[in-house]
Amino acid sequence: MIKNTNIILEINGDYWHANPSIYESEDLLNFAWGRKKAKEIWSKDEIKRLLAEKHNYKVIYLWESEIIKTKDEELIDLINEKLKIKY
Repeated sequence: MIKNTNIILEINGDYWHANPSIYESEDLLNFAWGRKKAKEIWSKDEIKRLLAEKHNYKVIYLWESEIIKTKDEELIDLINEKLKIKY
């Protein structure tokens, strides 16, 4: 959460959250606790997003691959861009 705002900045690992630009819904991902389909991971993340929005938070997502390819000084611009697109 960004202090003094109603914005949650969610940083998602490409593998751990099955980045949809990389994975298909039926792709299986292996974890220590078992295998999960990408769509199962997305469903869990969706529940978390809906809960946050129910409590009047805006959720902005950044993906690992976005952060890796973005220079440090451009990261704020990327976040601002996502805020404009979503809201």
